[in-house]
Amino acid sequence: MLCNGIHLPTYSTQHVSQRDISDDGQIISFLNGLRPGVLANTNGQTSCGVIPINQNYAFVAASCFQYDDEGKPDESLEYQVYLAVAGPSPQPLDVSTITVRPDYDPKTFANNLAIVSFDYSNEGELTNDIGSLASEWNQLTYIVQNMTSNLEFWNAPYIYQDSAVAGSSCSKASSLYKANPNALVCDMQTRTASTDGDCQLPLQFVVGTSSNLLAVVALYSYSAISGSSVDGFCESGDTIVNYYTNLFNYAGWAAEVTKGTVDVRHPNIENRTGPVANYSMQAPPKNAKNDGSSIFSLFGQDKAIPGVDNDNTGNGNPPSNLPQCTGNQATITVQMPGLPTACSVQQIVLSF
Repeated sequence: MLCNGIHLPTYSTQHVSQRDISDDGQIISFLNGLRPGVLANTNGQTSCGVIPINQNYAFVAASCFQYDDEGKPDESLEYQVYLAVAGPSPQPLDVSTITVRPDYDPKTFANNLAIVSFDYSNEGELTNDIGSLASEWNQLTYIVQNMTSNLEFWNAPYIYQDSAVAGSSCSKASSLYKANPNALVCDMQTRTASTDGDCQLPLQFVVGTSSNLLAVVALYSYSAISGSSVDGFCESGDTIVNYYTNLFNYAGWAAEVTKGTVDVRHPNIENRTGPVANYSMQAPPKNAKNDGSSIFSLFGQDKAIPGVDNDNTGNGNPPSNLPQCTGNQATITVQMPGLPTACSVQQIVLSF
């Protein structure tokens, strides 16, 4: 299609559920405005979806990056963002910075989010709202947006619609989900991998729909797989339960990282609530166990990375600003509420 003389990608539907949909034109129109994309690195296109916040920042799962020995994203890999933007073929946007959630747990995939920065300003303004909790929406649409293997064209998006009601399999397969049912979206829909027809993969992101309102509500995080598979998503007959991170809980963090405003869209204005400040997922109880399913996420193009159902600490993820110990002492900075700013911060030295 043409917009102000510029060629824009035109979306079509590759797959739509027969049971819950009456007209997918609304979804396709929404995608044209959203400009969802895909993350690439030195090795090529990955399976990781990219959800733009504005023309300079986007959400990506933290598990999509390779990390060095210090737990920081490996800078030897050059990352690019491809958005469904104007042009005869997909154009890479170089990633300038990667900000990973400080409480991201690479073992359980809790708080599995990062924000990447890039420069899309030459292509015009781009601003997207974040949807409220998935449970507030009447219907959820699961979507994959990717390119052909030569990165020359966008594939038609894979679209699947389902209700927002999670089954009992969600809690049984994941202790993290059971401890945080409002932090994750659960669904069992998969799609065939482009690199291997025997592999069934999760979708990339979730859009909430209520009447004429649409908003992105979640981004893929991890999967719980039961059966005979030991390498992820490629064993016939396995049961795969996929989990997606609700973005709503992280709207405040996103506003802090982007130094701007991140708007939240609610389907029911009368019952709307704001995100919890300084939100972080709760760790499952120390003795919590799932039904024996193996935990995996995705890295690179259709590559599985293993995780664990529960790290068995029961203490959650430590905050990033914990004191560093030197010898047998540690210094802690304590904020004392109710006192003037000048005298409300005290330092305590602990000896042990």
